This record gives sequence, structure tokens and C-alpha cells, in this order.
Amino acid sequence: MLLTMFYFVTILFLVFLGAFVFQNKTLPGSRHQLIKPKEAKPKPKNNYSEEEILEKADRENEFADIIEDRPVAKRPQATNTVKQSAQTTSKPVAKSTKQLNSDAIFINKTPLPSDNSTMLREQSALMSREAADLKHVNLPEAIDLLKSSIRMSPVKNYEDYFKLAHYLHLNGQPLESYEIYNNLLEGLDFNDIVLYNAAISNITEKICTRKYKDNEYKDYLYYYSFWLYNHTVSLACRGYIDELNDILKRKDKLHYLAPTKVDGAFKYLEKEKEKDIFSYYISMYLAKMRQPLLIAVRKAYNANVQIRRNGSSSLPSATNQLLLKDSEFIANFKLLNDTRFLLFYKEKLSPILNNGEVRRKKIS
Repeated sequence: MLLTMFYFVTILFLVFLGAFVFQNKTLPGSRHQLIKPKEAKPKPKNNYSEEEILEKADRENEFADIIEDRPVAKRPQATNTVKQSAQTTSKPVAKSTKQLNSDAIFINKTPLPSDNSTMLREQSALMSREAADLKHVNLPEAIDLLKSSIRMSPVKNYEDYFKLAHYLHLNGQPLESYEIYNNLLEGLDFNDIVLYNAAISNITEKICTRKYKDNEYKDYLYYYSFWLYNHTVSLACRGYIDELNDILKRKDKLHYLAPTKVDGAFKYLEKEKEKDIFSYYISMYLAKMRQPLLIAVRKAYNANVQIRRNGSSSLPSATNQLLLKDSEFIANFKLLNDTRFLLFYKEKLSPILNNGEVRRKKIS
């Protein structure tokens, strides 16, 4: 009996001792560690050379030769003037724009002569907010207040211009409203090559919104075509490779920006049968411009990479100055912004909306 109890106590002691050692990695009263934790094996580093990386790249990817991380573009806000003529480049106006995907890209950060620009900016913003509050109470007074806000502001804030155009339209002044958009388009700097088409795209989007609300569906499709085209060119000029590649590979390019409104416009025009041929010509034109678009996006992307490597500012103005020195980029930029898209719309797209379906012909 005593022997059995001895065995039982011994086994119980060994069990508790083992549990203690397992938990504390040492014997009671000792600092010596009996069980050492396993050391994590270091992960193997990627020691591939640049040539090996290129060898492993997807051969069907048009941009497999670019191995750096690509910037992701957010969908721009949009605009466009209907007059795009070839212009000569000169020394650009320095700007310090940061955002590329909102109306803030059109704020001219170069202050006008003023002893206290900060105070004027704050006062202008206050007047703009007061105008918004007055819109539903006294629209003419809201318009006057917004005009004063624009005159007072030491920077050119496009958001206030868009708001003024909207208020004028609500006040029964459509001609004055569209004059605001035209003045903005004509005032764009052709030498601001990084943001030029983004600005056109942004303004044209505002016009599209107005035209659709006013049930002017032919005009809507007219401006929508410029919005889509300039949005595509803007991606190339800012070096957004993946986003441009996405558009170029899409079969249905027409519906890329506003599919519901596009379908609605054709429906209300009773031109749903003509929608496919309209889309076909849009796709064919972008296919024709594929090569200059690819050259432009490569050049812009490489300029962005160079700026980051040098530790310089990543603002569009820095990229802009670098690209202005690249004769190949400038040549393709001019090609993408000459009058041929206007002629293309007049010859191919306008007859579809005015005369019905036409036969598909290869774009020369």
C-alpha cells in the first residue's frame, strides 16, 4: 500500500515538474534555460537582377519593361473646351498643385498681388459659403455675392466658377452660364501639359451634367465624347499606365465614364440602334491614337520616376518642366491635342445622331 502511494506521489511530482519546465523553459529556482525557442528563419530576399525580372514579366503586357511601382489614378473630375487648336509651347507658369482627382487641381496657387492673401482667401471662402446659403432665398443676391468672392480671392478657385455658372443657369441666364465654361476653357495654359487635358475633362463633365439635366441629349453626347477623349489623354499625360491600359483594352469604351446617362441619352433621342455604331467609331479613333498615347504615358511615367529618384518635389509642376524638355513627348502631346478629334466628330459621329445609322467605314 505504501509502495503504491509512493509511485502515485512520484508520478504526480514528475507531471507537475514537467508542466513547470514546459511553461517556464527552466527548472524551479534555476535561471538556466533548458528549452530555447525556435528562431524564425529569415525570409529569402529577392536578389533577381533587373534582366531576370524582365524575363519573368508578362510578355503580353504592353508595359512589361516598367518594373517600378505604378501610381494609381483616381478618376478625374473633368472638363473640356470644344476648341483644341495646335499651339506652340513656351516657358510654363510655375504652379504648386497637389491633387489630381478633384476640382482642386484647377486652383491657381500663384497669389495675386496682395499684402494679406491669407485674409482675402478666408474672406472669399466666407462669402462663397454665404452665397450658398442665400441661393434658395435670394438668388440674384447670391450671384452678386459669389462674383464678389471670385474677385476678392487671391487664387483662381474653379469651384466658385462652377458654382457661379450653376447659379446663373438657375436664374434663367443659360448663355451667361455657358460663357463661364467657355472662358475657363479658353483660359487654360497649353504649356501646363500635365494637367491641361485633365482640366478640359473636368470642365466638360460640368457641361455634360448641365446638358443632361436640360434634356439636350445631342449636346450631351457631343460634350461627353470630348470628356471621354480628354480623360483618356489626361491619363497618358500624367503617367497613369494601368488606367490608360484599362481603357485601351476595353471593347466598350463609350460607357466608361457615365454608362447610365449615355444609355439614357440614346434612349430619349430614339437612337438606340445607332448606339453600337457610335461606340464603334469612338473605339476605332482611340485605337488610331494608341501609339501617341502609349508614347506619352511612358514618357510621363518615366519623368515621375526620375523626379522621385532625385528626391525632388513630386508636384505636377516638376514633371511638367521635365516633359517640356522632351521633344518626343511634346510632338505626341500636340498630336493628341490638335483639331482632328473635332473633325472626326463632325464627319463620323454627328451624322449618326442627325441622320441615323451609317455604314461602318475604316477611319483613315
